[in-house]
Amino acid sequence: MDFEKYSRQIILPQIGISGQKKIQSAHIVVVGAGGIGCPLLLYLAAAGIGKITVIDFDTISESNLHRQILFSYSDIGKNKALTAADRIKRIHPECDIIGIPSPLDTPLAHKIIAQCDMVVDGSDAFLTKYILSDVVQHHHKPFIAASVVGFDGYVCGFHKNATYRDIFPVPPQNAPRCESVGVLGSAAGYTAMIISTEVIKYIVDMPSTIMNKIIRFSLSDMRFSVMDFSNHIPEQFSPMNDIIFVSYGTDLSNYDVIDVRNNDEVKNNPVFTESYIHIPASEFLKNPILPASIKNPLFMCHSGRRAQSAALQYALYCEKNALKIYIFM
Repeated sequence: MDFEKYSRQIILPQIGISGQKKIQSAHIVVVGAGGIGCPLLLYLAAAGIGKITVIDFDTISESNLHRQILFSYSDIGKNKALTAADRIKRIHPECDIIGIPSPLDTPLAHKIIAQCDMVVDGSDAFLTKYILSDVVQHHHKPFIAASVVGFDGYVCGFHKNATYRDIFPVPPQNAPRCESVGVLGSAAGYTAMIISTEVIKYIVDMPSTIMNKIIRFSLSDMRFSVMDFSNHIPEQFSPMNDIIFVSYGTDLSNYDVIDVRNNDEVKNNPVFTESYIHIPASEFLKNPILPASIKNPLFMCHSGRRAQSAALQYALYCEKNALKIYIFM
């Protein structure tokens, strides 16, 4: 342990040498290396977290740079997880950080989370949050989920009581997104600072943490609220069907293809395979039902985003017609 580097942290009575050793021994999984993930990774590594696994399938664009502070113009087009891991290694070489450039599906979530101490999700995908909700519950891991848009955000912690699905049983329809309504870069950083503080507090066993609470904030007028759900009686949710990503080039004849593109997209770029259904996402999300004959559903669209929303809706509401649900990415 580098006592000089962490000396200002070690002298805190809540941490001390024993707490710093716990921090150094911790393995944190961070899902998303974006506006929340970038500053979060910096703070966790700087605090001395011994091992970090960061997962992100996305690539860096110029519009990311005002808030995703690990990246620069020279990184545009590169994978976020790998680039973030490389940057952290250069700044804090003692941190064992691993970047995984893959979309988070159910099998990957089980593999990674089984080996960690805590999971943090700062992604902008509801599918990711719901997959994590089931997997962290299965492995009995503490879980912090967060989101930010505009000047507003929330951070919530789950462990042993309610799950993410208890507090958010249904993904919101038409939720605002950064690309449509914008986001203040420092609001994402503010969210990351809350998370990093709560991660450290949990690791060193401080008595009051964000676990079983949700913090909401609006930085435009400095409004804050905290809801404590530690006395909430959890619902007995059945785990969702496993959701698995498959890549382009996969033989579609092995699946029941559910095409959720718009009519004009299908007309301009038709798909030819034996088991095929076209239901625009706008219709399917209102009524997520498929014929009972569908046993191996694979959802597809142009970018994968609508397919993810449709697959999540089906996973939450279907009656287990399928053992697994696939998404074409």
